Amino acid sequence: MIRGIIIIVLLSAALLVWKAPAGMLRNAFNEVQGVDLVDTAGSLWSGQGRLLVDQGPLGRLTWEIEPGALLGLQLAYRVRLLSDDIDLQGTLRGTPSGFGADLQGLVTNAALNRLAGSYDMTLAGDVRVEALHLAAAYDRRIEALRGTLRWQGGPVTYPEAGGMQRAELPPLFAELADDAGHAVARVFSEGGTTPLLHVRTLDGGYYRLGVTKLLTRMVGRPWRGSDPDHQIVLELEEQFL
Repeated sequence: MIRGIIIIVLLSAALLVWKAPAGMLRNAFNEVQGVDLVDTAGSLWSGQGRLLVDQGPLGRLTWEIEPGALLGLQLAYRVRLLSDDIDLQGTLRGTPSGFGADLQGLVTNAALNRLAGSYDMTLAGDVRVEALHLAAAYDRRIEALRGTLRWQGGPVTYPEAGGMQRAELPPLFAELADDAGHAVARVFSEGGTTPLLHVRTLDGGYYRLGVTKLLTRMVGRPWRGSDPDHQIVLELEEQFL
């Protein structure tokens, strides 16, 4: 009898998800600060919509439920986020306090340069996202983060007091982690063990970027002094949200 009740409950849950409109998923996304899912179509089982972050379009999100998750009366989805500049796919799931995702894919040069453009920087090459794992609360507090991002290398232009400078950088990779509710990243050259950059998110939508002595030498502007290569010699703190 208990087994029969469990089967009935699971079938009922599956039917509800199958029939429920995609707008219900939109409401769940909107719980996350600064994230909106609009122009939805389909159902909770399978559908699509446009994903916005801080009112800026990120791409079209498509989803299809993972039926096995219903055995635990949970919702988990196979998802793909696609635009001209982004192609990420993997799984998305709810957690008791927010959401989690496991993603991989590509972020193109065009997307990177939109971000770098506010600093008058340009760079060539795309970034490949490898096995990114993220869990975050609805208020964007990072609960878990790990993964690797790889940039294929190439020319970079950046401003200095004397005008625009150009440097050729080798392929780089970033190791992602979480610390006390924030995202942190360390950037290395492929095969290297000395960090080039340290990045950390801060409260209030701010981030801190630290440049090591090694990177200043790699771009042809070596930092004077006897500091070791891993020493942070330049630091920037700004708001990005």
